[in-house]
Amino acid sequence: MTKKYVQWIYKAIVFTAILTIIAWSCKKDSPDNPESSEVKYEIVVTDEFVLSIVYNDDTQKEISTDDISQFPNGIKKITVNKKPFTAKLGIKVLNTTNQTKTYSLTISVNGVIKKQGTLTAPAQVESQTSITYTLN
Repeated sequence: MTKKYVQWIYKAIVFTAILTIIAWSCKKDSPDNPESSEVKYEIVVTDEFVLSIVYNDDTQKEISTDDISQFPNGIKKITVNKKPFTAKLGIKVLNTTNQTKTYSLTISVNGVIKKQGTLTAPAQVESQTSITYTLN
């Protein structure tokens, strides 16, 4: 092999290595679309008037429960591995008091609030609401 040919191969290898390093370092790691995401459902509940809570689990199956203890401190976290995923959170209450009650609902993804909602339950009335957010 000639010296020029060896130099050309050396330059081609260096050039390829540099392009590979640049491409790898410029790769976009999107925090909005990691392979898995933590979805946090949060309900601010201040009383015992909750009849049911509805949410989508990590398989997008709708779960309905009347057991508020499944939301310790008002929070339920799931890990989502398949997208698109529709996060859903709903609440049904029966306000048996003579005062209006307010409930707050929040869906967060990877620590960022994505959707919020409020249920204002009039006195002596059954009320419900839900919120959804789609992860892509």
